[in-house]
Amino acid sequence: MKQLFISASISFVVVVGLVFLVFFIATWIPEPQRYIIPINEKRVRSYDYFCKNCNSFDLLGVAYKSFACMFVKAFTRSRWSHIALVYKPEPNKILILEAIRTKKNLPEIQIVECTHWFHRNKEYDMCWLPMKLEAPLIEPKHLILKSIFQSLYERQVKVSMGIFDWAKTLRWKTKNNYDYKSKKSMFCTEFVCNILQECEILKSTYEPTSFTPKTLLFDIQEHLEHSTKNYEPFLLFYQE
Repeated sequence: MKQLFISASISFVVVVGLVFLVFFIATWIPEPQRYIIPINEKRVRSYDYFCKNCNSFDLLGVAYKSFACMFVKAFTRSRWSHIALVYKPEPNKILILEAIRTKKNLPEIQIVECTHWFHRNKEYDMCWLPMKLEAPLIEPKHLILKSIFQSLYERQVKVSMGIFDWAKTLRWKTKNNYDYKSKKSMFCTEFVCNILQECEILKSTYEPTSFTPKTLLFDIQEHLEHSTKNYEPFLLFYQE
């Protein structure tokens, strides 16, 4: 009994220590300067501007503040803890695709109206990375995007939330036997990367589990199949 008590005490101390370490890293250690979007007229865009100029496969980032997101911040050294994908099937219709856990009875692979997505995230910092794809390249890729989304949605794939899932992003893993069709859970960047890789926008060198929101928002250029442009995210200003 005494040995069991000692083991439980040690486990408790380790867990508390880990939580404290994560909280310390996420709260007190500053982000590298290159991952901070400056607040100026060149790097801030309005919601209306976004709606007029966004395209399918653009990326959206959110800086959530939940306890789970502190682990993301600690692992990635960046406050951007969530990533979503823009799908614009028509000029005046904007949808957002993402892997996220919102309400208990809702699917975790979601597609929502743009206005709903922004309203839900209005309390958090948001950013937008235009992917600058040429119009003739976008339409054929829509079919692939819809096929992947439908497959994951119908299989009711869940969102990975575990610490060990995020620990996978600490190293780059080459894409050997990875197959999204057999996955039962994935985190938000993994979901987005699967679509980008299958659409031949993102190189398939590395597994989707290797990427983080920070990588996609700030370092995506070196991972693109065809890249001749400069990519930089913009802060988004949303007001109802």
